Amino acid sequence: MNLMNDPWIPVRCADGHTRRIRPHELTATDNPVVALDAPRPDFNGALAQFLIGLLQTVCAPVDEEQWEDWLWSPPAPETLAQHFTPLAPCFQLDGDGPRFMQDFDIKMAGNKKPIEALLIEAPGDKTLKENADHFIKSGMVKAVCPACTAMALFTLQTNAPSGGQGNRTSLRGGGPLTTLVVFDARTFREPALLWRDLWLNVLLKKEFLAKNPLKTDEPSVWFPWLSPTRTSEKDQKVTSADAHPAVAYWATPRRIRLDFTTIRGTCDVCGTAVEELLQYYTSLNFGANYVDWEHPLSPYYSKTPNSTEWIPQHPQPGGLNYRYWMSCILNHKQTERIAKIVWVFQEQRQNLLSDSQFLAWAFGYDMENMKARCWYETRLPMIDLSDNLKRQLLADFAKNLIDSATEAIEFYLASAIRVAWFGLTQDKIKKLNKDQRNKLKPYNAFIDLVFWSTTEKPFYEQLCKFADALHAGQDWREIQKLCAQEWHRILRQQALTLFDQLAMAGEWEYENSKRLADAYNALRWGLDSNSFKSKLGLAPPPDPDSKSRKGQKRKKS
Repeated sequence: MNLMNDPWIPVRCADGHTRRIRPHELTATDNPVVALDAPRPDFNGALAQFLIGLLQTVCAPVDEEQWEDWLWSPPAPETLAQHFTPLAPCFQLDGDGPRFMQDFDIKMAGNKKPIEALLIEAPGDKTLKENADHFIKSGMVKAVCPACTAMALFTLQTNAPSGGQGNRTSLRGGGPLTTLVVFDARTFREPALLWRDLWLNVLLKKEFLAKNPLKTDEPSVWFPWLSPTRTSEKDQKVTSADAHPAVAYWATPRRIRLDFTTIRGTCDVCGTAVEELLQYYTSLNFGANYVDWEHPLSPYYSKTPNSTEWIPQHPQPGGLNYRYWMSCILNHKQTERIAKIVWVFQEQRQNLLSDSQFLAWAFGYDMENMKARCWYETRLPMIDLSDNLKRQLLADFAKNLIDSATEAIEFYLASAIRVAWFGLTQDKIKKLNKDQRNKLKPYNAFIDLVFWSTTEKPFYEQLCKFADALHAGQDWREIQKLCAQEWHRILRQQALTLFDQLAMAGEWEYENSKRLADAYNALRWGLDSNSFKSKLGLAPPPDPDSKSRKGQKRKKS
């Protein structure tokens, strides 16, 4: 199977039908392609990155004029084929030569693994040995078609988690957060096209190659599987200072060789009946160890303002709610950096496309070491403010909204419910051991999930209202105050409503009425306090010396 010449990418077309296409058929005008349609959401995310990487590597525009021309007038499939067809030898999935995303050594000796182990959520060797595959059972996927195998292979190499000694993580660590700029189809004046959403995420050639340390720009340095595998038995590293920028899209941290001893049947992933199904692959540890890279499609953070080490963002338990909006959309503090493609779009392209609205498609795995806890994805609104001062005002306002919501849930609501349910005050929680605190996590996670989801729509409403005022040149201070007052009302209402729903859900005769009343009153008092309101600029900040003065008065008395 060849990934340039054979149809393998599942897509949905304008008439609603699905089919598999070759990469160059992205821009076909007869029943155009409008979306990816893989059998798994993580495959869709991986395929989007595959296609963006392909376009970035061999079709990068020379200037903004060419980029905009191709955005509105996509190149014909024949034009794309001229770029892609010469790469066919590099994208062979099987055969005796170099294989796509696989180890260069044709005689690589390693461990034979079932094909399902390519799937990130599949139980690992340790889990199977301890018979601990309770929720995701082994043996559910026994045979996979070549197309789904290619998707699984690319997904694993792109998201590779830690997996035992020498099993290297992806270039961005296990399950990185990816943010892509896409059109908001609800407001877009043109017909939806997958091509446009992909092309929005392609950098100019000069930007892409700005830090290229190599003198060459050809397939031999783009694709790691075309040359002897760079291994890491002695902790050798592959850095951005000694590799081509395209490697960010094509990194191969895992040493893998697919076994093409196939059988006939139905694919356990997509359900398609085919002549060839793969059952096994060979794996070896100590593949390439990628260090000190910044991927154009991911946001990063540093631990301290002056640090030179930038760490990829990763989804965390609770999902990609509006807490992530600033990390994905705005550069608002020294220790966080949005994805390069998002920054380039805001600084150079959004003003060219002012008639349209855009979203950041954010997705990734929540990983706990080698265990995939969840796949998350969402669409975050991108607000058009080309003026840097106005963008900073919006960032400050959004931070106030998010910080106040965080305090409402973590400090007031969650504390009140713990008191109501268990009689656990903050002082008592501090005395709990680690195991006892861990038992509270599921309760905290549930409260978080409900609170953040119920306040998400109002958050964006207030954010857009403030942004509209900035855009229109209105008195932003007055609008900010009105929005902050409304946000405070929403947080207060939602917190008290959730307390009623969660804390008072049991039979009344079995409840501790005094404990419930005390918890409710404490919650209401906290939400109405000047300390909480000051987060939104609705009250002066508390005097940091007030507590010490009160303590001194008590001592004197």
